[in-house]
Amino acid sequence: MADVKVLGSYETEYLKSSKEYKVKSWFLGGRSMGSRAAACIVKQCKDTADEAFVQGLICLSFPLHPAKQHSKLRSEDLLHVRHPILLVSGSADEMCDKVNQTICLTNRCSE
Repeated sequence: MADVKVLGSYETEYLKSSKEYKVKSWFLGGRSMGSRAAACIVKQCKDTADEAFVQGLICLSFPLHPAKQHSKLRSEDLLHVRHPILLVSGSADEMCDKVNQTICLTNRCSE
C-alpha cells in the first residue's frame, strides 16, 4: 500500500500545482478495483494537509466482498473515509450486495 500513498500524494500535488487547470478540490473515484484504489487513497489523505482537497469518493461496482462470499467483507478503506461516498452497483452485482452495502455505509467512521 505504500505505492498507493505515493501515487495519491503525487496526483494531489500535481493537481494543486497545475497552471493549466485551476483545481481547488476533487472527487476521486473508480470502477471495480479502481474504486478500491480510490478509497485507499482517500483514506490515506485522512489527517493530512490533503484531506481538505478531497471532497468525496465515487465508487462504481465497488467489490465489497468476493463473489457469493457475503461474509468476507473488504470494507476497511470505506469505513475510515470521512468524506461523502457515492456507491453505485447493479442489482445483480455479485460482489456488492445491497444489504452489506447498507451496513457498511451505516457503520462508517464519523470522526
